[in-house]
Amino acid sequence: MGYRLNQRHARSVSGSVVIGSLVVVGLVGAIGTPVARSSVPAPNGRFTLARVDGCFFAPPPAGPTGWPLAPTGRPHGIRGSFNGVRGDAPHFGADVEAIRNQAPVYAIASGSVMRIQQGAHRFSIRTLVNGHWLFYDHVVPLPALHTNQPIAAGQLIGHVVRGYYHVHVSERSAACGWIDPMRRTGPLRIAQNTERPSVGPLSAFAADPAAFHRFDTARNPSGGRDPATPLPLSALHGVVDLRAEVHDWPLRAMTGKPQLELEVAAIRAYLAPLSDRHVHLSRMKTIFDGARLLDPARLGTTLWHIWAFGTWRNATGYYQSGPDAHSHLGAAYVWHVGGTLGLHTGRYPDGRYQYCVQALTDNGVRGTRCTAVVIRN
Repeated sequence: MGYRLNQRHARSVSGSVVIGSLVVVGLVGAIGTPVARSSVPAPNGRFTLARVDGCFFAPPPAGPTGWPLAPTGRPHGIRGSFNGVRGDAPHFGADVEAIRNQAPVYAIASGSVMRIQQGAHRFSIRTLVNGHWLFYDHVVPLPALHTNQPIAAGQLIGHVVRGYYHVHVSERSAACGWIDPMRRTGPLRIAQNTERPSVGPLSAFAADPAAFHRFDTARNPSGGRDPATPLPLSALHGVVDLRAEVHDWPLRAMTGKPQLELEVAAIRAYLAPLSDRHVHLSRMKTIFDGARLLDPARLGTTLWHIWAFGTWRNATGYYQSGPDAHSHLGAAYVWHVGGTLGLHTGRYPDGRYQYCVQALTDNGVRGTRCTAVVIRN
């Protein structure tokens, strides 16, 4: 049975509406377009993985596939998700939990060995068709493994590096670049994960440079100081930085180590009238598209306009043993759900609204949280 840390996060999981006080596409600046008082609100488009990005359904490697650890026909726990927090860069793969130290590692799909980096304990295998690459890290390849060698799905290819207890798996396609191996068509899909994503309470800040400052994602921010200026949700004015914690607790949890929350697959947000969350007054905004590797440089912005203060991940306890190991484990994902530049409240008449944040998991399960807000310019 797996463990769960940060139980306050686990309790916030809700699929109901609450009214109360990676390459990424679709990330734009401030949410919203000018709305006249006489405008008729438009209905929301359906929020699905297919509507967000077709790369969520990128073809899998050709032929049969399996998991890189025994038993290869059964899903394993995931200790690090695609696009997850890793310092100043997103995680470009998924970390599969190994229960045994130096566990045998097996080929996920058939292909041929394209590259081996013995000193770095990593190598890549290209599938025979589809232009796919599968990249294995923290694995000591078998001594006999060599470049251009054909590999069959399920074949022994190496062992997990001593003390690492996981295999990093990355997948790259010719059409989409680095993609999520846990997607619905991916080799590491976990169909049992039918849980709803968690969308936490909304908070507001002035959208000035202090709100988008750089911070250390490896440190628990509970004792740190956020330089952003907080604003009451009952009196939003000017350009507002809205934030919410959004994450995923997988039902298929780790068994050998405590489970940390994972990133969701996609996030969107919008402003709605107080009377009906199913219509939107602002343009629908994709906050996060996790089908491909998060690349803020392509968007002309930085990670600090996507990840907000309070985002962190420390997993050094996974490499330790004893009671102190738990003190070095923790994670949280806080997002600028108002957009990379904030919400321009001056584009809307003063009054009462609700701001809705929605998230999807890798299996397309949706969670929604709407919060009452007042614009008072």
